[in-house]
Amino acid sequence: MPDTLSRYTLAEMEDGVRRICFGAFYPVDPTSGQETSSGTTYDMLISKTDIDRGLNTALTLEMLKINQFAEEAFIVTVYLTAKATQSGSTFQPTQVALPADMLTLKEVSWLPLGVGFQNARPADWWPMPQISDQNAQRFTGSPAPPWHRDGNLMVFDQFLAQDNPSGIRVRYVRWVPFLVNPTDVIQSQLARPLQEVIMIEAAINLMRDKHQKVLPEQIQNLNDSQQVLLLAASNINKPESVRAYSPYMVRGTFSGRRSRRGRW
Repeated sequence: MPDTLSRYTLAEMEDGVRRICFGAFYPVDPTSGQETSSGTTYDMLISKTDIDRGLNTALTLEMLKINQFAEEAFIVTVYLTAKATQSGSTFQPTQVALPADMLTLKEVSWLPLGVGFQNARPADWWPMPQISDQNAQRFTGSPAPPWHRDGNLMVFDQFLAQDNPSGIRVRYVRWVPFLVNPTDVIQSQLARPLQEVIMIEAAINLMRDKHQKVLPEQIQNLNDSQQVLLLAASNINKPESVRAYSPYMVRGTFSGRRSRRGRW
C-alpha cells in the first residue's frame, strides 16, 4: 500500500508494470473478490531487471521534461565545509567538491568567517562571485571569496585563512535518485502523478521491446497521466496568492460616524 504521501515503493511499481503489460495474472477468490497468491502466473519474458531499468529510464526522462519549466520540484539545499588554504612552497587553493547528484547549480552563498553556522541569520549569507578566468579582476567589498568551477570542484581564487564549517550554502537541481531497493520511493513532491506516468511508460516500452502489441487504450492512459503530471508541475510555479483585508474606510468624520446633517 502507498505511504502517507501516496507514494508507491519500487516493489509495488514493479507489480503495477506487470499488470499493465499483462505480465502477471492473479486469481481472484469468487467469494471475497480478493486476489489470491496461489496460482499466480508471470510472463517469463519480463524480468525484474527489465522492469527496474524501464522505470528508472522513464523516471529520468520525465524528470528532465518537468525540469524545463518547474525545476523548483527538484531543488535542494546543502551546506558544505571549506578547508583553510594549505601552506607550503606551492600555493594550494581551497577546493570544495560540489554534490555528485547535481544537475544544475542555482546558487552559492558564503557565511563570513567567525559568524558560525549555528548563529547564522538569513542576512549573513553573501553570494559567492563565480569567475570563469583565474586572471579575472578580483572582487572587492564582499567577504565572500571568488571562485571558479573546475569540473565538479569549486576552486577558490584567494587564500582562506581558516576552516569554515558548513559555511557554503549550495542550492541546486538534483537528479532524482534511481529506484534500487524494494522499499525505495520517488524523492519528489511530484511523486504521486510521476509514479503513475513512469509505470505506464515502462510497461509500454517493455511491450515494444518484446514485440508485443500496445493497445490504443494504453497509449491514451499514458497521455492522460502525463497531462495530470504537467498540471501538477504547473502549480509549483504559481505565485503566492495574498488577499489583504482592512477595516472599512472612515467616512464623514474622523470617527466614522454620520454627521448631524445626515450625510456621510
